[in-house]
Amino acid sequence: MTRFANEGVRADQPFVDLMKAHKDGFARFKGDIKEYVAKHWVGHYNPLGNHCCANAIRPSLLARLNPKPWS
Repeated sequence: MTRFANEGVRADQPFVDLMKAHKDGFARFKGDIKEYVAKHWVGHYNPLGNHCCANAIRPSLLARLNPKPWS
């Protein structure tokens, strides 16, 4: 709250939109939405769902690292 009040920077921004990642994944999926959902969730992410989430957040996390691990 303090940083937002002083600088206008929200602590919860930026964020990774997992819905977009899943929408893109579903566009490449050969099946219906119920099959896609069952493949990723068992009441929570299963290992494939965790993998999808990790791939979705990786570019954003790498961009935020300072110093860059590859520099």
